Amino acid sequence: MAMAAISSLDAELARNGNGTDQQMTDLPNDAASTPKSASVAPSVSEANKRATITLMFGDEERPDNYNIASRDLEKLPQSALDRILASSHVIGGPDRKIYQYEDYSCSEMLLALKKYLRKGDWYPPTRETFPQASDAEGNNFTWFEADDGIRTKAVGSTDASHGTFLKEVRMYSFTVNLCYPELRKFVANKICNMYPIFVREALVLLDQVYHSAFELKDESLEDRQMYETIMDSVQKHRAELIRLPKFLNLLRKSISHEPLGRMLLDFYIDATSDKYADALRAPNPVKMEPNGSEHDKADKAEQNGLHLNKEVVQPPTNPVENRHMTPASRPEPLCYQLPALVEALENLHLMVAVKPGFGTLIRGHSRNYSRNNDFRYQENELLIYLDDGKLGKNNFIVQNARGEIGDIVGRNLHPVPPHLHVTDHFVPVHCGRPLNDRPLIDRFSTDNPPVHRPSIDHPLSDRPLIDRFDREQRMNEHFSPRTTRGRSRSRSPRRPPAYENPHPYRY
Repeated sequence: MAMAAISSLDAELARNGNGTDQQMTDLPNDAASTPKSASVAPSVSEANKRATITLMFGDEERPDNYNIASRDLEKLPQSALDRILASSHVIGGPDRKIYQYEDYSCSEMLLALKKYLRKGDWYPPTRETFPQASDAEGNNFTWFEADDGIRTKAVGSTDASHGTFLKEVRMYSFTVNLCYPELRKFVANKICNMYPIFVREALVLLDQVYHSAFELKDESLEDRQMYETIMDSVQKHRAELIRLPKFLNLLRKSISHEPLGRMLLDFYIDATSDKYADALRAPNPVKMEPNGSEHDKADKAEQNGLHLNKEVVQPPTNPVENRHMTPASRPEPLCYQLPALVEALENLHLMVAVKPGFGTLIRGHSRNYSRNNDFRYQENELLIYLDDGKLGKNNFIVQNARGEIGDIVGRNLHPVPPHLHVTDHFVPVHCGRPLNDRPLIDRFSTDNPPVHRPSIDHPLSDRPLIDRFDREQRMNEHFSPRTTRGRSRSRSPRRPPAYENPHPYRY
């Protein structure tokens, strides 16, 4: 088999000096593995003549499917040729040395290298292969032909363009380990200037290119442009990147490596909470003594070379002033939300849906909206009751965890009690400041327990404020009727007249 392949290869090389080009096939993502950085023996480049070297490569099924002729290998620098031959073994005779490349996963990159040595590019741009982006409505447009106004409407690249971008990134990693500076700069120029870089492209550059770009940023203008492109894309899409689970895994994996871990941590802090960034980055945080005054604390901070910012170090007294705040815009870390949570419990703003249902989704802040069924909630879903949201007798305006505001029927909601059914004597929870300076509400007193006790089916069905719910809901929930005073407004029964005329039409 090997001798037949060698004889056929010799005949082919005798005619045109190389093998026929075949179409590239997409290989898995792990095809980005590069030639082995094994130590090259001094005799590799000395004992072999470039005019007699032919490289064969392919996949596992057909390892001799492609070849690079000697006239193409002559264009490679000596360092790149030595790296390729170090990862190959000789299968030819003494007069013509034929090398078989051992790593089958690099066949895609070697085929691209062959096309580059012959034509100067491996993906020649055509109208069908131009990188494209898409807007929010699903319309595709060519990236480098569009003006700035159209580019600002783009939300991502197409799947075909992203697949080609992944091949370019794998080729860049291959050229870095191949020690081929000319080809590396060519690939870097294509990545930076031809392809649109959105969230998923920025994540790929962080994962596969950043280490090499950081080390080579001072080698050439193209390498510097690659490094700046990665930094600009990360800063531009940092709000979307920090929500990706793959980014968090990359952060945990690279936190101990320099310098990627430091850079990721810095812009993660900037993206999550600009307000507390200085406090989290402080190398020597100020230790506050419990009995010291704020003036003494500021003096000690200045002596330590730190600037004490009360807004940064101390948690805000009321961090959630706007109740229409979405979960993505709430301050971080989570501990600063405890005062707002306690306040919501005290004011009975936390509601639980006792059964699934739907309501009207309110778009925008206008109350003049048309009825729809777009606001959906599930059983036992936690909702926020808005202060100014009561409509009429039956409807309430609530907000879910996704930031959607809806108008739903109030009888499907049960409030979360401030004591959460876990504290003794129905005392409400707090965040470190007990409510000892004001009397407790009668509904939490053990001397006067609430009339309505939590049911077994719905343990959160304790309704402490009856006045918040309408008459129809109180009747459905079997609340005890309130005592009324004064004249009854019910219709009195008809009384018979004292004298009835036997002839009503005679006077």
